[in-house]
Amino acid sequence: MRRASIAVLLALALGVAPPASSQAVKLDSSLSAALSPTLDAARADGLPDAPLFAKAQEGVLKRAPRERIVGAVAALADRMRAARAELAPNATDHEIIAGAEALAVGVSGQVLRTVRLYRPRGTAAMPLEVMAHLAWRGVAPVQAADAITRAVVGGATTAQLVALDASVRQDVESGVAPPVALTSRTRGLTLQLQAPSNRATGADVAPQSMSSSPGAGRVRPRKP
Repeated sequence: MRRASIAVLLALALGVAPPASSQAVKLDSSLSAALSPTLDAARADGLPDAPLFAKAQEGVLKRAPRERIVGAVAALADRMRAARAELAPNATDHEIIAGAEALAVGVSGQVLRTVRLYRPRGTAAMPLEVMAHLAWRGVAPVQAADAITRAVVGGATTAQLVALDASVRQDVESGVAPPVALTSRTRGLTLQLQAPSNRATGADVAPQSMSSSPGAGRVRPRKP
């Protein structure tokens, strides 16, 4: 349900219609009343409230108790506030939601600040989303955060991060241990970032193709 949840939240942040299953969920009057203080406070703070409604709808779909739904929505609001503070100034709704999801899986506030330092407004969401995706797939949050932060500091483009995420997913689905898949794919990305052509053009370089198996793209040492 976590992957479905972030799909709904990010769809709302981007102004895209969420899945029909979540659109059809109605909150009863009792739940709406219980959520009202949290939603009112979020609006007063300038936070996007659509993700909070989506979180409540997720709880209803899972038939969670009302108290648990209220607690989950309040916790999300708190994470969104924390993410906005770490990604200041002027974080977009998309960045706030991605930051909140990263915090939820154990990524630290310091990592969010580092990403903000190297990513201008509107471009910090993807690195944070990839960190969350990797953690859901079984990579330790610390390893995921370290790998993606190093890539961001090294000048990785959004397209390169998307390719890395997709490659790790493919490896994991084929039976490779998540930490091993990330280590191998990160090594390949590092080689791309260190290439002279990439250093010359910086973040505008398009990603090179990535092989589907860990270690397939390793550079062979030259013979002495």
